[in-house]
Amino acid sequence: MKRYWSASLLLLVTTCALAQTSKSDLCRDWKIKKGWFGDDNIVLEQLDTARQRSAAQVLAFKQEGALTTTYYNPQKVGVCGNGMLYFDAAAWSLNFNDITFDVAGGHFASDKFHYKMTYSVMLLSKGMLVLKKEKVDMVEEKKIGQ
Repeated sequence: MKRYWSASLLLLVTTCALAQTSKSDLCRDWKIKKGWFGDDNIVLEQLDTARQRSAAQVLAFKQEGALTTTYYNPQKVGVCGNGMLYFDAAAWSLNFNDITFDVAGGHFASDKFHYKMTYSVMLLSKGMLVLKKEKVDMVEEKKIGQ
């Protein structure tokens, strides 16, 4: 009996560990909690507009594969545009549990960048997405004025 239980438990754990990430599970507005493209880990939290009181940089995964960014500013505080994040073109694609990003953009009056990187989904829940860097295909970064 004990052996049967162990085999069943192993099968259950293996099945859960190999569960495929669903594209629809990713298609939400995520605020950047920690990290950025190129960092070993990126931690995103689902934006809850009913609870979020402070400003946050938001990434939105779109069903058709587009990635957009907005600056969530619930208190409508005036901010200078210098240094604000923007995307010229940004896309994401999902292959099992790996997300490949192709993001070109910059920070106004500061820099321009283009990243092509693959991250694996380490954790995906209703409120949190944790990504781990797996592969870097391209990193181009240029400071404005240099």
